[in-house]
Amino acid sequence: MVEFGELLEKHRVASGLSKARLASAANLSGAYVGSLINGVKGANGEKKVPSIETVEALATALGLEGEQREEFRRVARPGEPSFSMLGDVSRPVRRRGRKTSMIRNAGIDPNVAGITGVHITRPNGIVERYFWESRHCIRIQDTWVADPRRFTAAFLQATNNGVTVQVLLLDPESPYARQRSLDLQLKSELGVSDEIRETITQCGHLRRDGVDVEVRLYSSLPSIPQIICDEHMFVGFFLHGERSDFISQLEIEGSDTELYKIFEQDFSRTWDSAGSVNLEDPNA
Repeated sequence: MVEFGELLEKHRVASGLSKARLASAANLSGAYVGSLINGVKGANGEKKVPSIETVEALATALGLEGEQREEFRRVARPGEPSFSMLGDVSRPVRRRGRKTSMIRNAGIDPNVAGITGVHITRPNGIVERYFWESRHCIRIQDTWVADPRRFTAAFLQATNNGVTVQVLLLDPESPYARQRSLDLQLKSELGVSDEIRETITQCGHLRRDGVDVEVRLYSSLPSIPQIICDEHMFVGFFLHGERSDFISQLEIEGSDTELYKIFEQDFSRTWDSAGSVNLEDPNA
């Protein structure tokens, strides 16, 4: 049977991520990811067994879905029943009966709110599928976007559908970027300002690859990280010391729902006041 370290290294190479970037994307230390790849044993002489949360973070960072994700889980924790008990945590955790009761008890009509699920982290596989299917808009707002070129094929399909990809990033020269960098100094490989510049560089590559993409920079306190694909929306939070793509995400559906309207209006206001980036010459 294949060892977990071998499988992890196979998917890392296939994803094009360095060990350092994989560790950063999974919110782990480089040394720990290296120990998993190399099969380093612990003090008791047994190979380290990653936690369920670690396995899910690595699978998400690698973009694993379906059978590949299931194999990754099985090899990581053989004989472990916890995954089946948890369900597929790469999909929304839908507890409609309880959720509906809680929302209604709070005086909120769930049909008006538009929340259709909660994800443990940003579900890149699901988001990518919506990118492929978009016919009207793709809007992304965050401090920076980790490796946007991994979505090249989906973005090209959206471009073929007449969609412009709008990317809204924090201005790397703003004081808010410096503050966020201090906040995330243990969670960012490059530092926040350099992560933003790397995102801009990759968006320039996307443009040259044929993707219709626009980038604008906002210089204000970050409000919410969000991704909008037509009538689908994924909304996270900026928490102290945590990256926005590795915390819980709300999935919202329906452009006529109240939460969708609120967050979409927030994006539009910020986009309209943000400065444009010349992707042909980002330093211009």
